[in-house]
Amino acid sequence: MNKYYMNIINNNLQESKERINGISSQDKNNRIVNNSYIDIHRKIDNSNQFCLEALESRVNLGSNVLSYYGTDLLPN
Repeated sequence: MNKYYMNIINNNLQESKERINGISSQDKNNRIVNNSYIDIHRKIDNSNQFCLEALESRVNLGSNVLSYYGTDLLPN
């Protein structure tokens, strides 16, 4: 599951780079271009934040289970 979230983050970063390159070739002083640039990054940041929070909650859950049960649940 951790790979799933990391793949989303990596895909978002790649998409961000591709879109930035496309926007850079246009007129950056154009208000529409600037607004789309901001909107793209807002969506990517929200998606990445969700993934990072999901990863963090999984780590916290694992940590809580480990501290409660000790190492009895770990494979030998």
